[in-house]
Amino acid sequence: MKRLSLSLAAVLLAPYAYLQAQTVTTTDPLGYVAFPITAGTAAAPSTTLLSIPLQDENALRVSVAQALSGTEVKIANVEWAAGEWTDPDAPAYLRVLSGAQAGATRAIVGNTADSLTLDSALAGVGVGDLAEIVSAATLGNLFGDTLLGGASARESDNIVTADGATYYYNSERGRWERDTDPNVSQDEVILRPDTGFFLVRRGPAFQLISAGRVPITAARTLVANQGASLITYGFPADVTIGQLALQNAIPGWRSHANAASADWLSIHGGYSYLVYYHTGTNWRRTTGAPTNRDSIVIKAGTPLLLTRGAAPGSAEYTKAKPY
Repeated sequence: MKRLSLSLAAVLLAPYAYLQAQTVTTTDPLGYVAFPITAGTAAAPSTTLLSIPLQDENALRVSVAQALSGTEVKIANVEWAAGEWTDPDAPAYLRVLSGAQAGATRAIVGNTADSLTLDSALAGVGVGDLAEIVSAATLGNLFGDTLLGGASARESDNIVTADGATYYYNSERGRWERDTDPNVSQDEVILRPDTGFFLVRRGPAFQLISAGRVPITAARTLVANQGASLITYGFPADVTIGQLALQNAIPGWRSHANAASADWLSIHGGYSYLVYYHTGTNWRRTTGAPTNRDSIVIKAGTPLLLTRGAAPGSAEYTKAKPY
């Protein structure tokens, strides 16, 4: 499979067709985006929150033959080598394209000649449903040596993932490393397509420009019922907070006239987060005048920080295609 290039937003629509045979040929719509990255210095770095809403343009289309169990799926008309899809240098996902679970994405952690083992359960996949195997973005294949590198995290650009881990490109050793463990290569660290990451810039301003495939299914992402989750809208397009409608997109979302009793949506503004809650009627800021904020625009590719206080467990964020 071809390693994907950085894929970040802008929609260019075109016809597409599902292909049931094993192939790498697709006619899905393609797009591109330019992300402005503000200049920073070692003493005062800039911070931009990014995601990867566009997809690998060279996916392998397959058809489901049988759902073997919660985490295993049998694939029709294939004959793979055992472990073919678990090469750490080329990690991959299975993304469902049709049926009740269209839009669901799971990491591939094992395979036999005709089945895939996924990192978490995928209930509801049916015989004949279409899916695709797509390359996963990693620090190595997404950024390589394109950012400012150095001998330590303090003098380099950083990528900070959703779990708070900090990585940098060590230009002396020619690899990505973690600030707390510089003795191990981190080139294979995966940047999930349904979450976000921070780019901490210590060099001149530039535009991060990339291309990829526009999603052709609904968005589906698991979010925690308690605590924080960093997710994406799921599509390479601007959206208003009102159109996002998290109160409808996530089962159990808490709307309340009092911000302290509601779930929160936080949007990163470059230096800090602006925090919103749904009153049951419209969206408002947790601070300032009680003004309707439904028309606030979330720019394409901007991840969303959700803070929730419902019962333990998780719920699925789902959103239909906006195009």
